Amino acid sequence: MMRRAEYQTTYREAVEILRGCPYVTVAFAGDAYPYAVPMHFGMEEDDGLTLWFHGAAEGKKQVLLAHNCRVAFSGVRSVQNVPPAGGAACTATARYESVFGEGEMRPVTGTEAQAGLRRLLAHGGMPCGVFLPDVLGRTCVLKLSVSSLTGKRRP
Repeated sequence: MMRRAEYQTTYREAVEILRGCPYVTVAFAGDAYPYAVPMHFGMEEDDGLTLWFHGAAEGKKQVLLAHNCRVAFSGVRSVQNVPPAGGAACTATARYESVFGEGEMRPVTGTEAQAGLRRLLAHGGMPCGVFLPDVLGRTCVLKLSVSSLTGKRRP
């Protein structure tokens, strides 16, 4: 339950805020500390909400995912600082739209990976050409099946 319920969005509004985020920060379960990484993403709604990511086939994200596939993510679509009224610092605030979610992330291959990369490119407004097999072989495509999504908006 969100403390300031008047700022909570509907699920549909949260999805629209997410559509406008240029990237999200994904938090992986680390050893001593969480490991949070800003990542470009693509998204689709089919039988639920799915986010798509890509990166190197080796590295810290893949090591952490092998031990725990549960991740959290957050994104911010817009922020506007509002200065204090009459010089009283405690009246400073911000207008914003943000999302927070959780789910399970796993690497995918083959046609599923190519479909995910197409979603990622489309979200970034980039045209999708041909995937070169040698580059695709070095790319890890990650599929995040979102289990919860919450949006927050302060107009």
